[in-house]
Amino acid sequence: MGVVIQNQVWEPPPWLNLFLFSSSFVSIFGFTFFSNNANPSTAFDLGSSHSLSSIFLRFQRTFLAIYSLVSVLEGLQSVYGEVEYSYYGFTRDQMFMVVLYGFIVCTSVGTFLGFFASSMDQKKACVICCIFHLVASVLKGLAKLPLLSSICSAIASFVFSYSFEAWMVSEIEKLGFRRDSLNEMFWLMTFWESVALIGSQVIANWLISGNIENGVVFPSAVAAYMAIACLICIGKGWKTSVFTSVSKSHEMAFSPPILIDKRVYLLGVAQACVHFALTIFWLLWTPTIVADGREVNMGMIYPCLLGARMLGSTAFPWMVTGPFSIRTEDYVIMAFAVAGVMLFVPAFDYQEIWFLVAVFCIFHACVGFILPSLARLRSLFVPNDHRAAMMSMYHAVASCMVLLVLGVDFYVWKLGNACIMGMAVVGLFAAGFCIYNLRKPQQDHRSL
Repeated sequence: MGVVIQNQVWEPPPWLNLFLFSSSFVSIFGFTFFSNNANPSTAFDLGSSHSLSSIFLRFQRTFLAIYSLVSVLEGLQSVYGEVEYSYYGFTRDQMFMVVLYGFIVCTSVGTFLGFFASSMDQKKACVICCIFHLVASVLKGLAKLPLLSSICSAIASFVFSYSFEAWMVSEIEKLGFRRDSLNEMFWLMTFWESVALIGSQVIANWLISGNIENGVVFPSAVAAYMAIACLICIGKGWKTSVFTSVSKSHEMAFSPPILIDKRVYLLGVAQACVHFALTIFWLLWTPTIVADGREVNMGMIYPCLLGARMLGSTAFPWMVTGPFSIRTEDYVIMAFAVAGVMLFVPAFDYQEIWFLVAVFCIFHACVGFILPSLARLRSLFVPNDHRAAMMSMYHAVASCMVLLVLGVDFYVWKLGNACIMGMAVVGLFAAGFCIYNLRKPQQDHRSL
């Protein structure tokens, strides 16, 4: 009896995206309705509430618009992945070397810029991020230098991971808004970043128009124009002033709290473990799904993952200021545990595609919940003047961990995807253990 092999490309059901996106907006509108009924007065009760509300809303909309625009820029620089390198004739070994060089350079340069941002105006780091994106776009689209372009793009992504959060927190502090304002910004940043990344995929698909050559060149040109627009918006959006002297800030960037404070250390290790797990996931999610030669439309799964992250981010305000009001350390531990279990399943055994997509969506929902939670914990335990330096330093630790794993897998001993995914699982559980140690009563918590 012959075996008939159906050569059918698997795609997620259309209702999955609809469910994730509609659930996200239902969660947002539901929380808004609950907040208005629970506290009819405005959250800005610092005297002239109406004027403060308008000031904050103007700041919030301006910042989120700039942040979303840079997030689209981030997505355009990395939307094609291996396809782009294949277009330039790179082999698998050469692709690995490009990734290796990118990690090495961005770790060293990005960490230095993080300390630079802490000792100078936070706004300058955001400008540097956009400049590197502009240079990467020019090198890719005009000069046809994909290696240098990838390195510049990696540096820009590294700086992006901490610069805008540090800038936003410093502005919130100077404007004098309350804690609820800062918590709201954290989850909105995660939400709109996910929306922007989906938008970058839509733009890239429209630009490619069935021609891979156009798809590689046109996004670079669009990214260059967007980088220029971001620079203009950052420069003219609003004026900032350095609230500490340069010499004092320079000393504070390297002062003991960021290096020896146990709470900062635990929070930094948790952040490094999250970055490590996310990097491993984005490196292995495609080969995990297409194992055994299965044909899958990855472009339809990617929005599902980001939609799940959007949904997870909308759960954050419910837990912090909503009807639950659970301590941050408690619920983020549960999120780490669930995320670790979700990655353990594909690392442990072969699974069907639909099951892998479901597991990965749950994982990203946890990530959408974890990211603003860690940002809130940073505001509790890390002085604002140290935030960029702390985030860049532990992000560099995560990059070094990834470099070590990839180097061993490529040069020393073939680890296998399951083993590497298992390391990401260990990292998530380790992050949960670090947050667990923050549950102990602490003195001198910083007020927001």
